[in-house]
Amino acid sequence: MPDAHLYRIYSFHLPIWFLKRISRIAWHIFIIRKSKKQIRTFETFMPGILVVDGKPTHRDYLADILTNAGYQVTGKASSGAEAISLFHQNKPDLVTLDLIMPDMNGMDLLKVMKGTSPSVSFLICTSIYHEMIPDLAKRTGAEALFQKPVSASNLLETVSAIMGSPSLQTQ
Repeated sequence: MPDAHLYRIYSFHLPIWFLKRISRIAWHIFIIRKSKKQIRTFETFMPGILVVDGKPTHRDYLADILTNAGYQVTGKASSGAEAISLFHQNKPDLVTLDLIMPDMNGMDLLKVMKGTSPSVSFLICTSIYHEMIPDLAKRTGAEALFQKPVSASNLLETVSAIMGSPSLQTQ
């Protein structure tokens, strides 16, 4: 095993003596995100949330709940096209979606986004209900489904389970 003394971080190999030397300052350089076991640089670590809803009041309500809890909302979109643009631009870790939007169905948008970034988590918040929607949402890749009006405590509990506590994200 010629590489037994090396750890792989992204595509770089670092010797153990180097990692021990920087271990005291490593938290300034690398942060391990426990929920997904990813290593990111400090500048890009703060996980972002993209809120997608066709109605401004619902979009702002969800964004306010998440922001007040300490999460970073990196974008708010009102349509599928805008959501796809912000999704590729901001690279969020979590997306909240509405099923009914002006130009695109929320399930179709979920399939497109999940196809390009399978590691991103999705929550669906909708005012419509049909017995097949929860099953379809899970099969499509959504982590959870919420009926509107969304309970702040239920939303934050689910987001915390997916992303971790907001206080752990900035350390």
